[in-house]
Amino acid sequence: MPPPNALLKTLEEPPENTWFFLACEEPARLLTTLRSRCRLHHLAPPSEPYALAWLEREVSLPQESLLTALRLCASAPAAALELLQEPLWTARQQLCQALAATLASGDWLALLPILNHEQAAVRLHWLASLLVDAQKRQQGITLVSNPDVWPLLEQLAHSLPAARLQAIAHDVCTCREQLLNVVGVNRELLLTERLLRWEHYLQPGTVLPVSHL
Repeated sequence: MPPPNALLKTLEEPPENTWFFLACEEPARLLTTLRSRCRLHHLAPPSEPYALAWLEREVSLPQESLLTALRLCASAPAAALELLQEPLWTARQQLCQALAATLASGDWLALLPILNHEQAAVRLHWLASLLVDAQKRQQGITLVSNPDVWPLLEQLAHSLPAARLQAIAHDVCTCREQLLNVVGVNRELLLTERLLRWEHYLQPGTVLPVSHL
């Protein structure tokens, strides 16, 4: 019996005097039959100032780094603290450095070594957040997810035309979803194809997909 059906049977016929507490980051992805048998309670993260104060007591890093980690983790302080540890934080810094070098060279395939990793989905999330921040800067918005790399955001915003930036950001999110949901996908081939596509988007005269026009 598949695991969801096994869980459903347990919920339908629970042992006497038993309560189940189920945690789920994305309840919308749960089977409707499971959701219909649960009482949903949303646990909101603490306010950003409160979470930031807690992080400042836990780790000695610049406030911009703490704020970035919080915003990349949807204001969840424990997740932000984990992100700030090695080797995750160093990997993110390396991605930012590699992206800056890519903007200078135009060689998007150079990002493959840093993206082709067991945590590729996490790293694509970081990349997507940088691209979205650059879109914000093109609109004059100052509230961003990555305040610790402001020069990189400005570089992205000035180097990439808005439509091209949007196309790449959309592709990054699509690629991440494929890695998370397609069974047996070849990660290296998928990333290579996407990187070459993004490089092609930036060539003069390239026609973008209809959804980005």
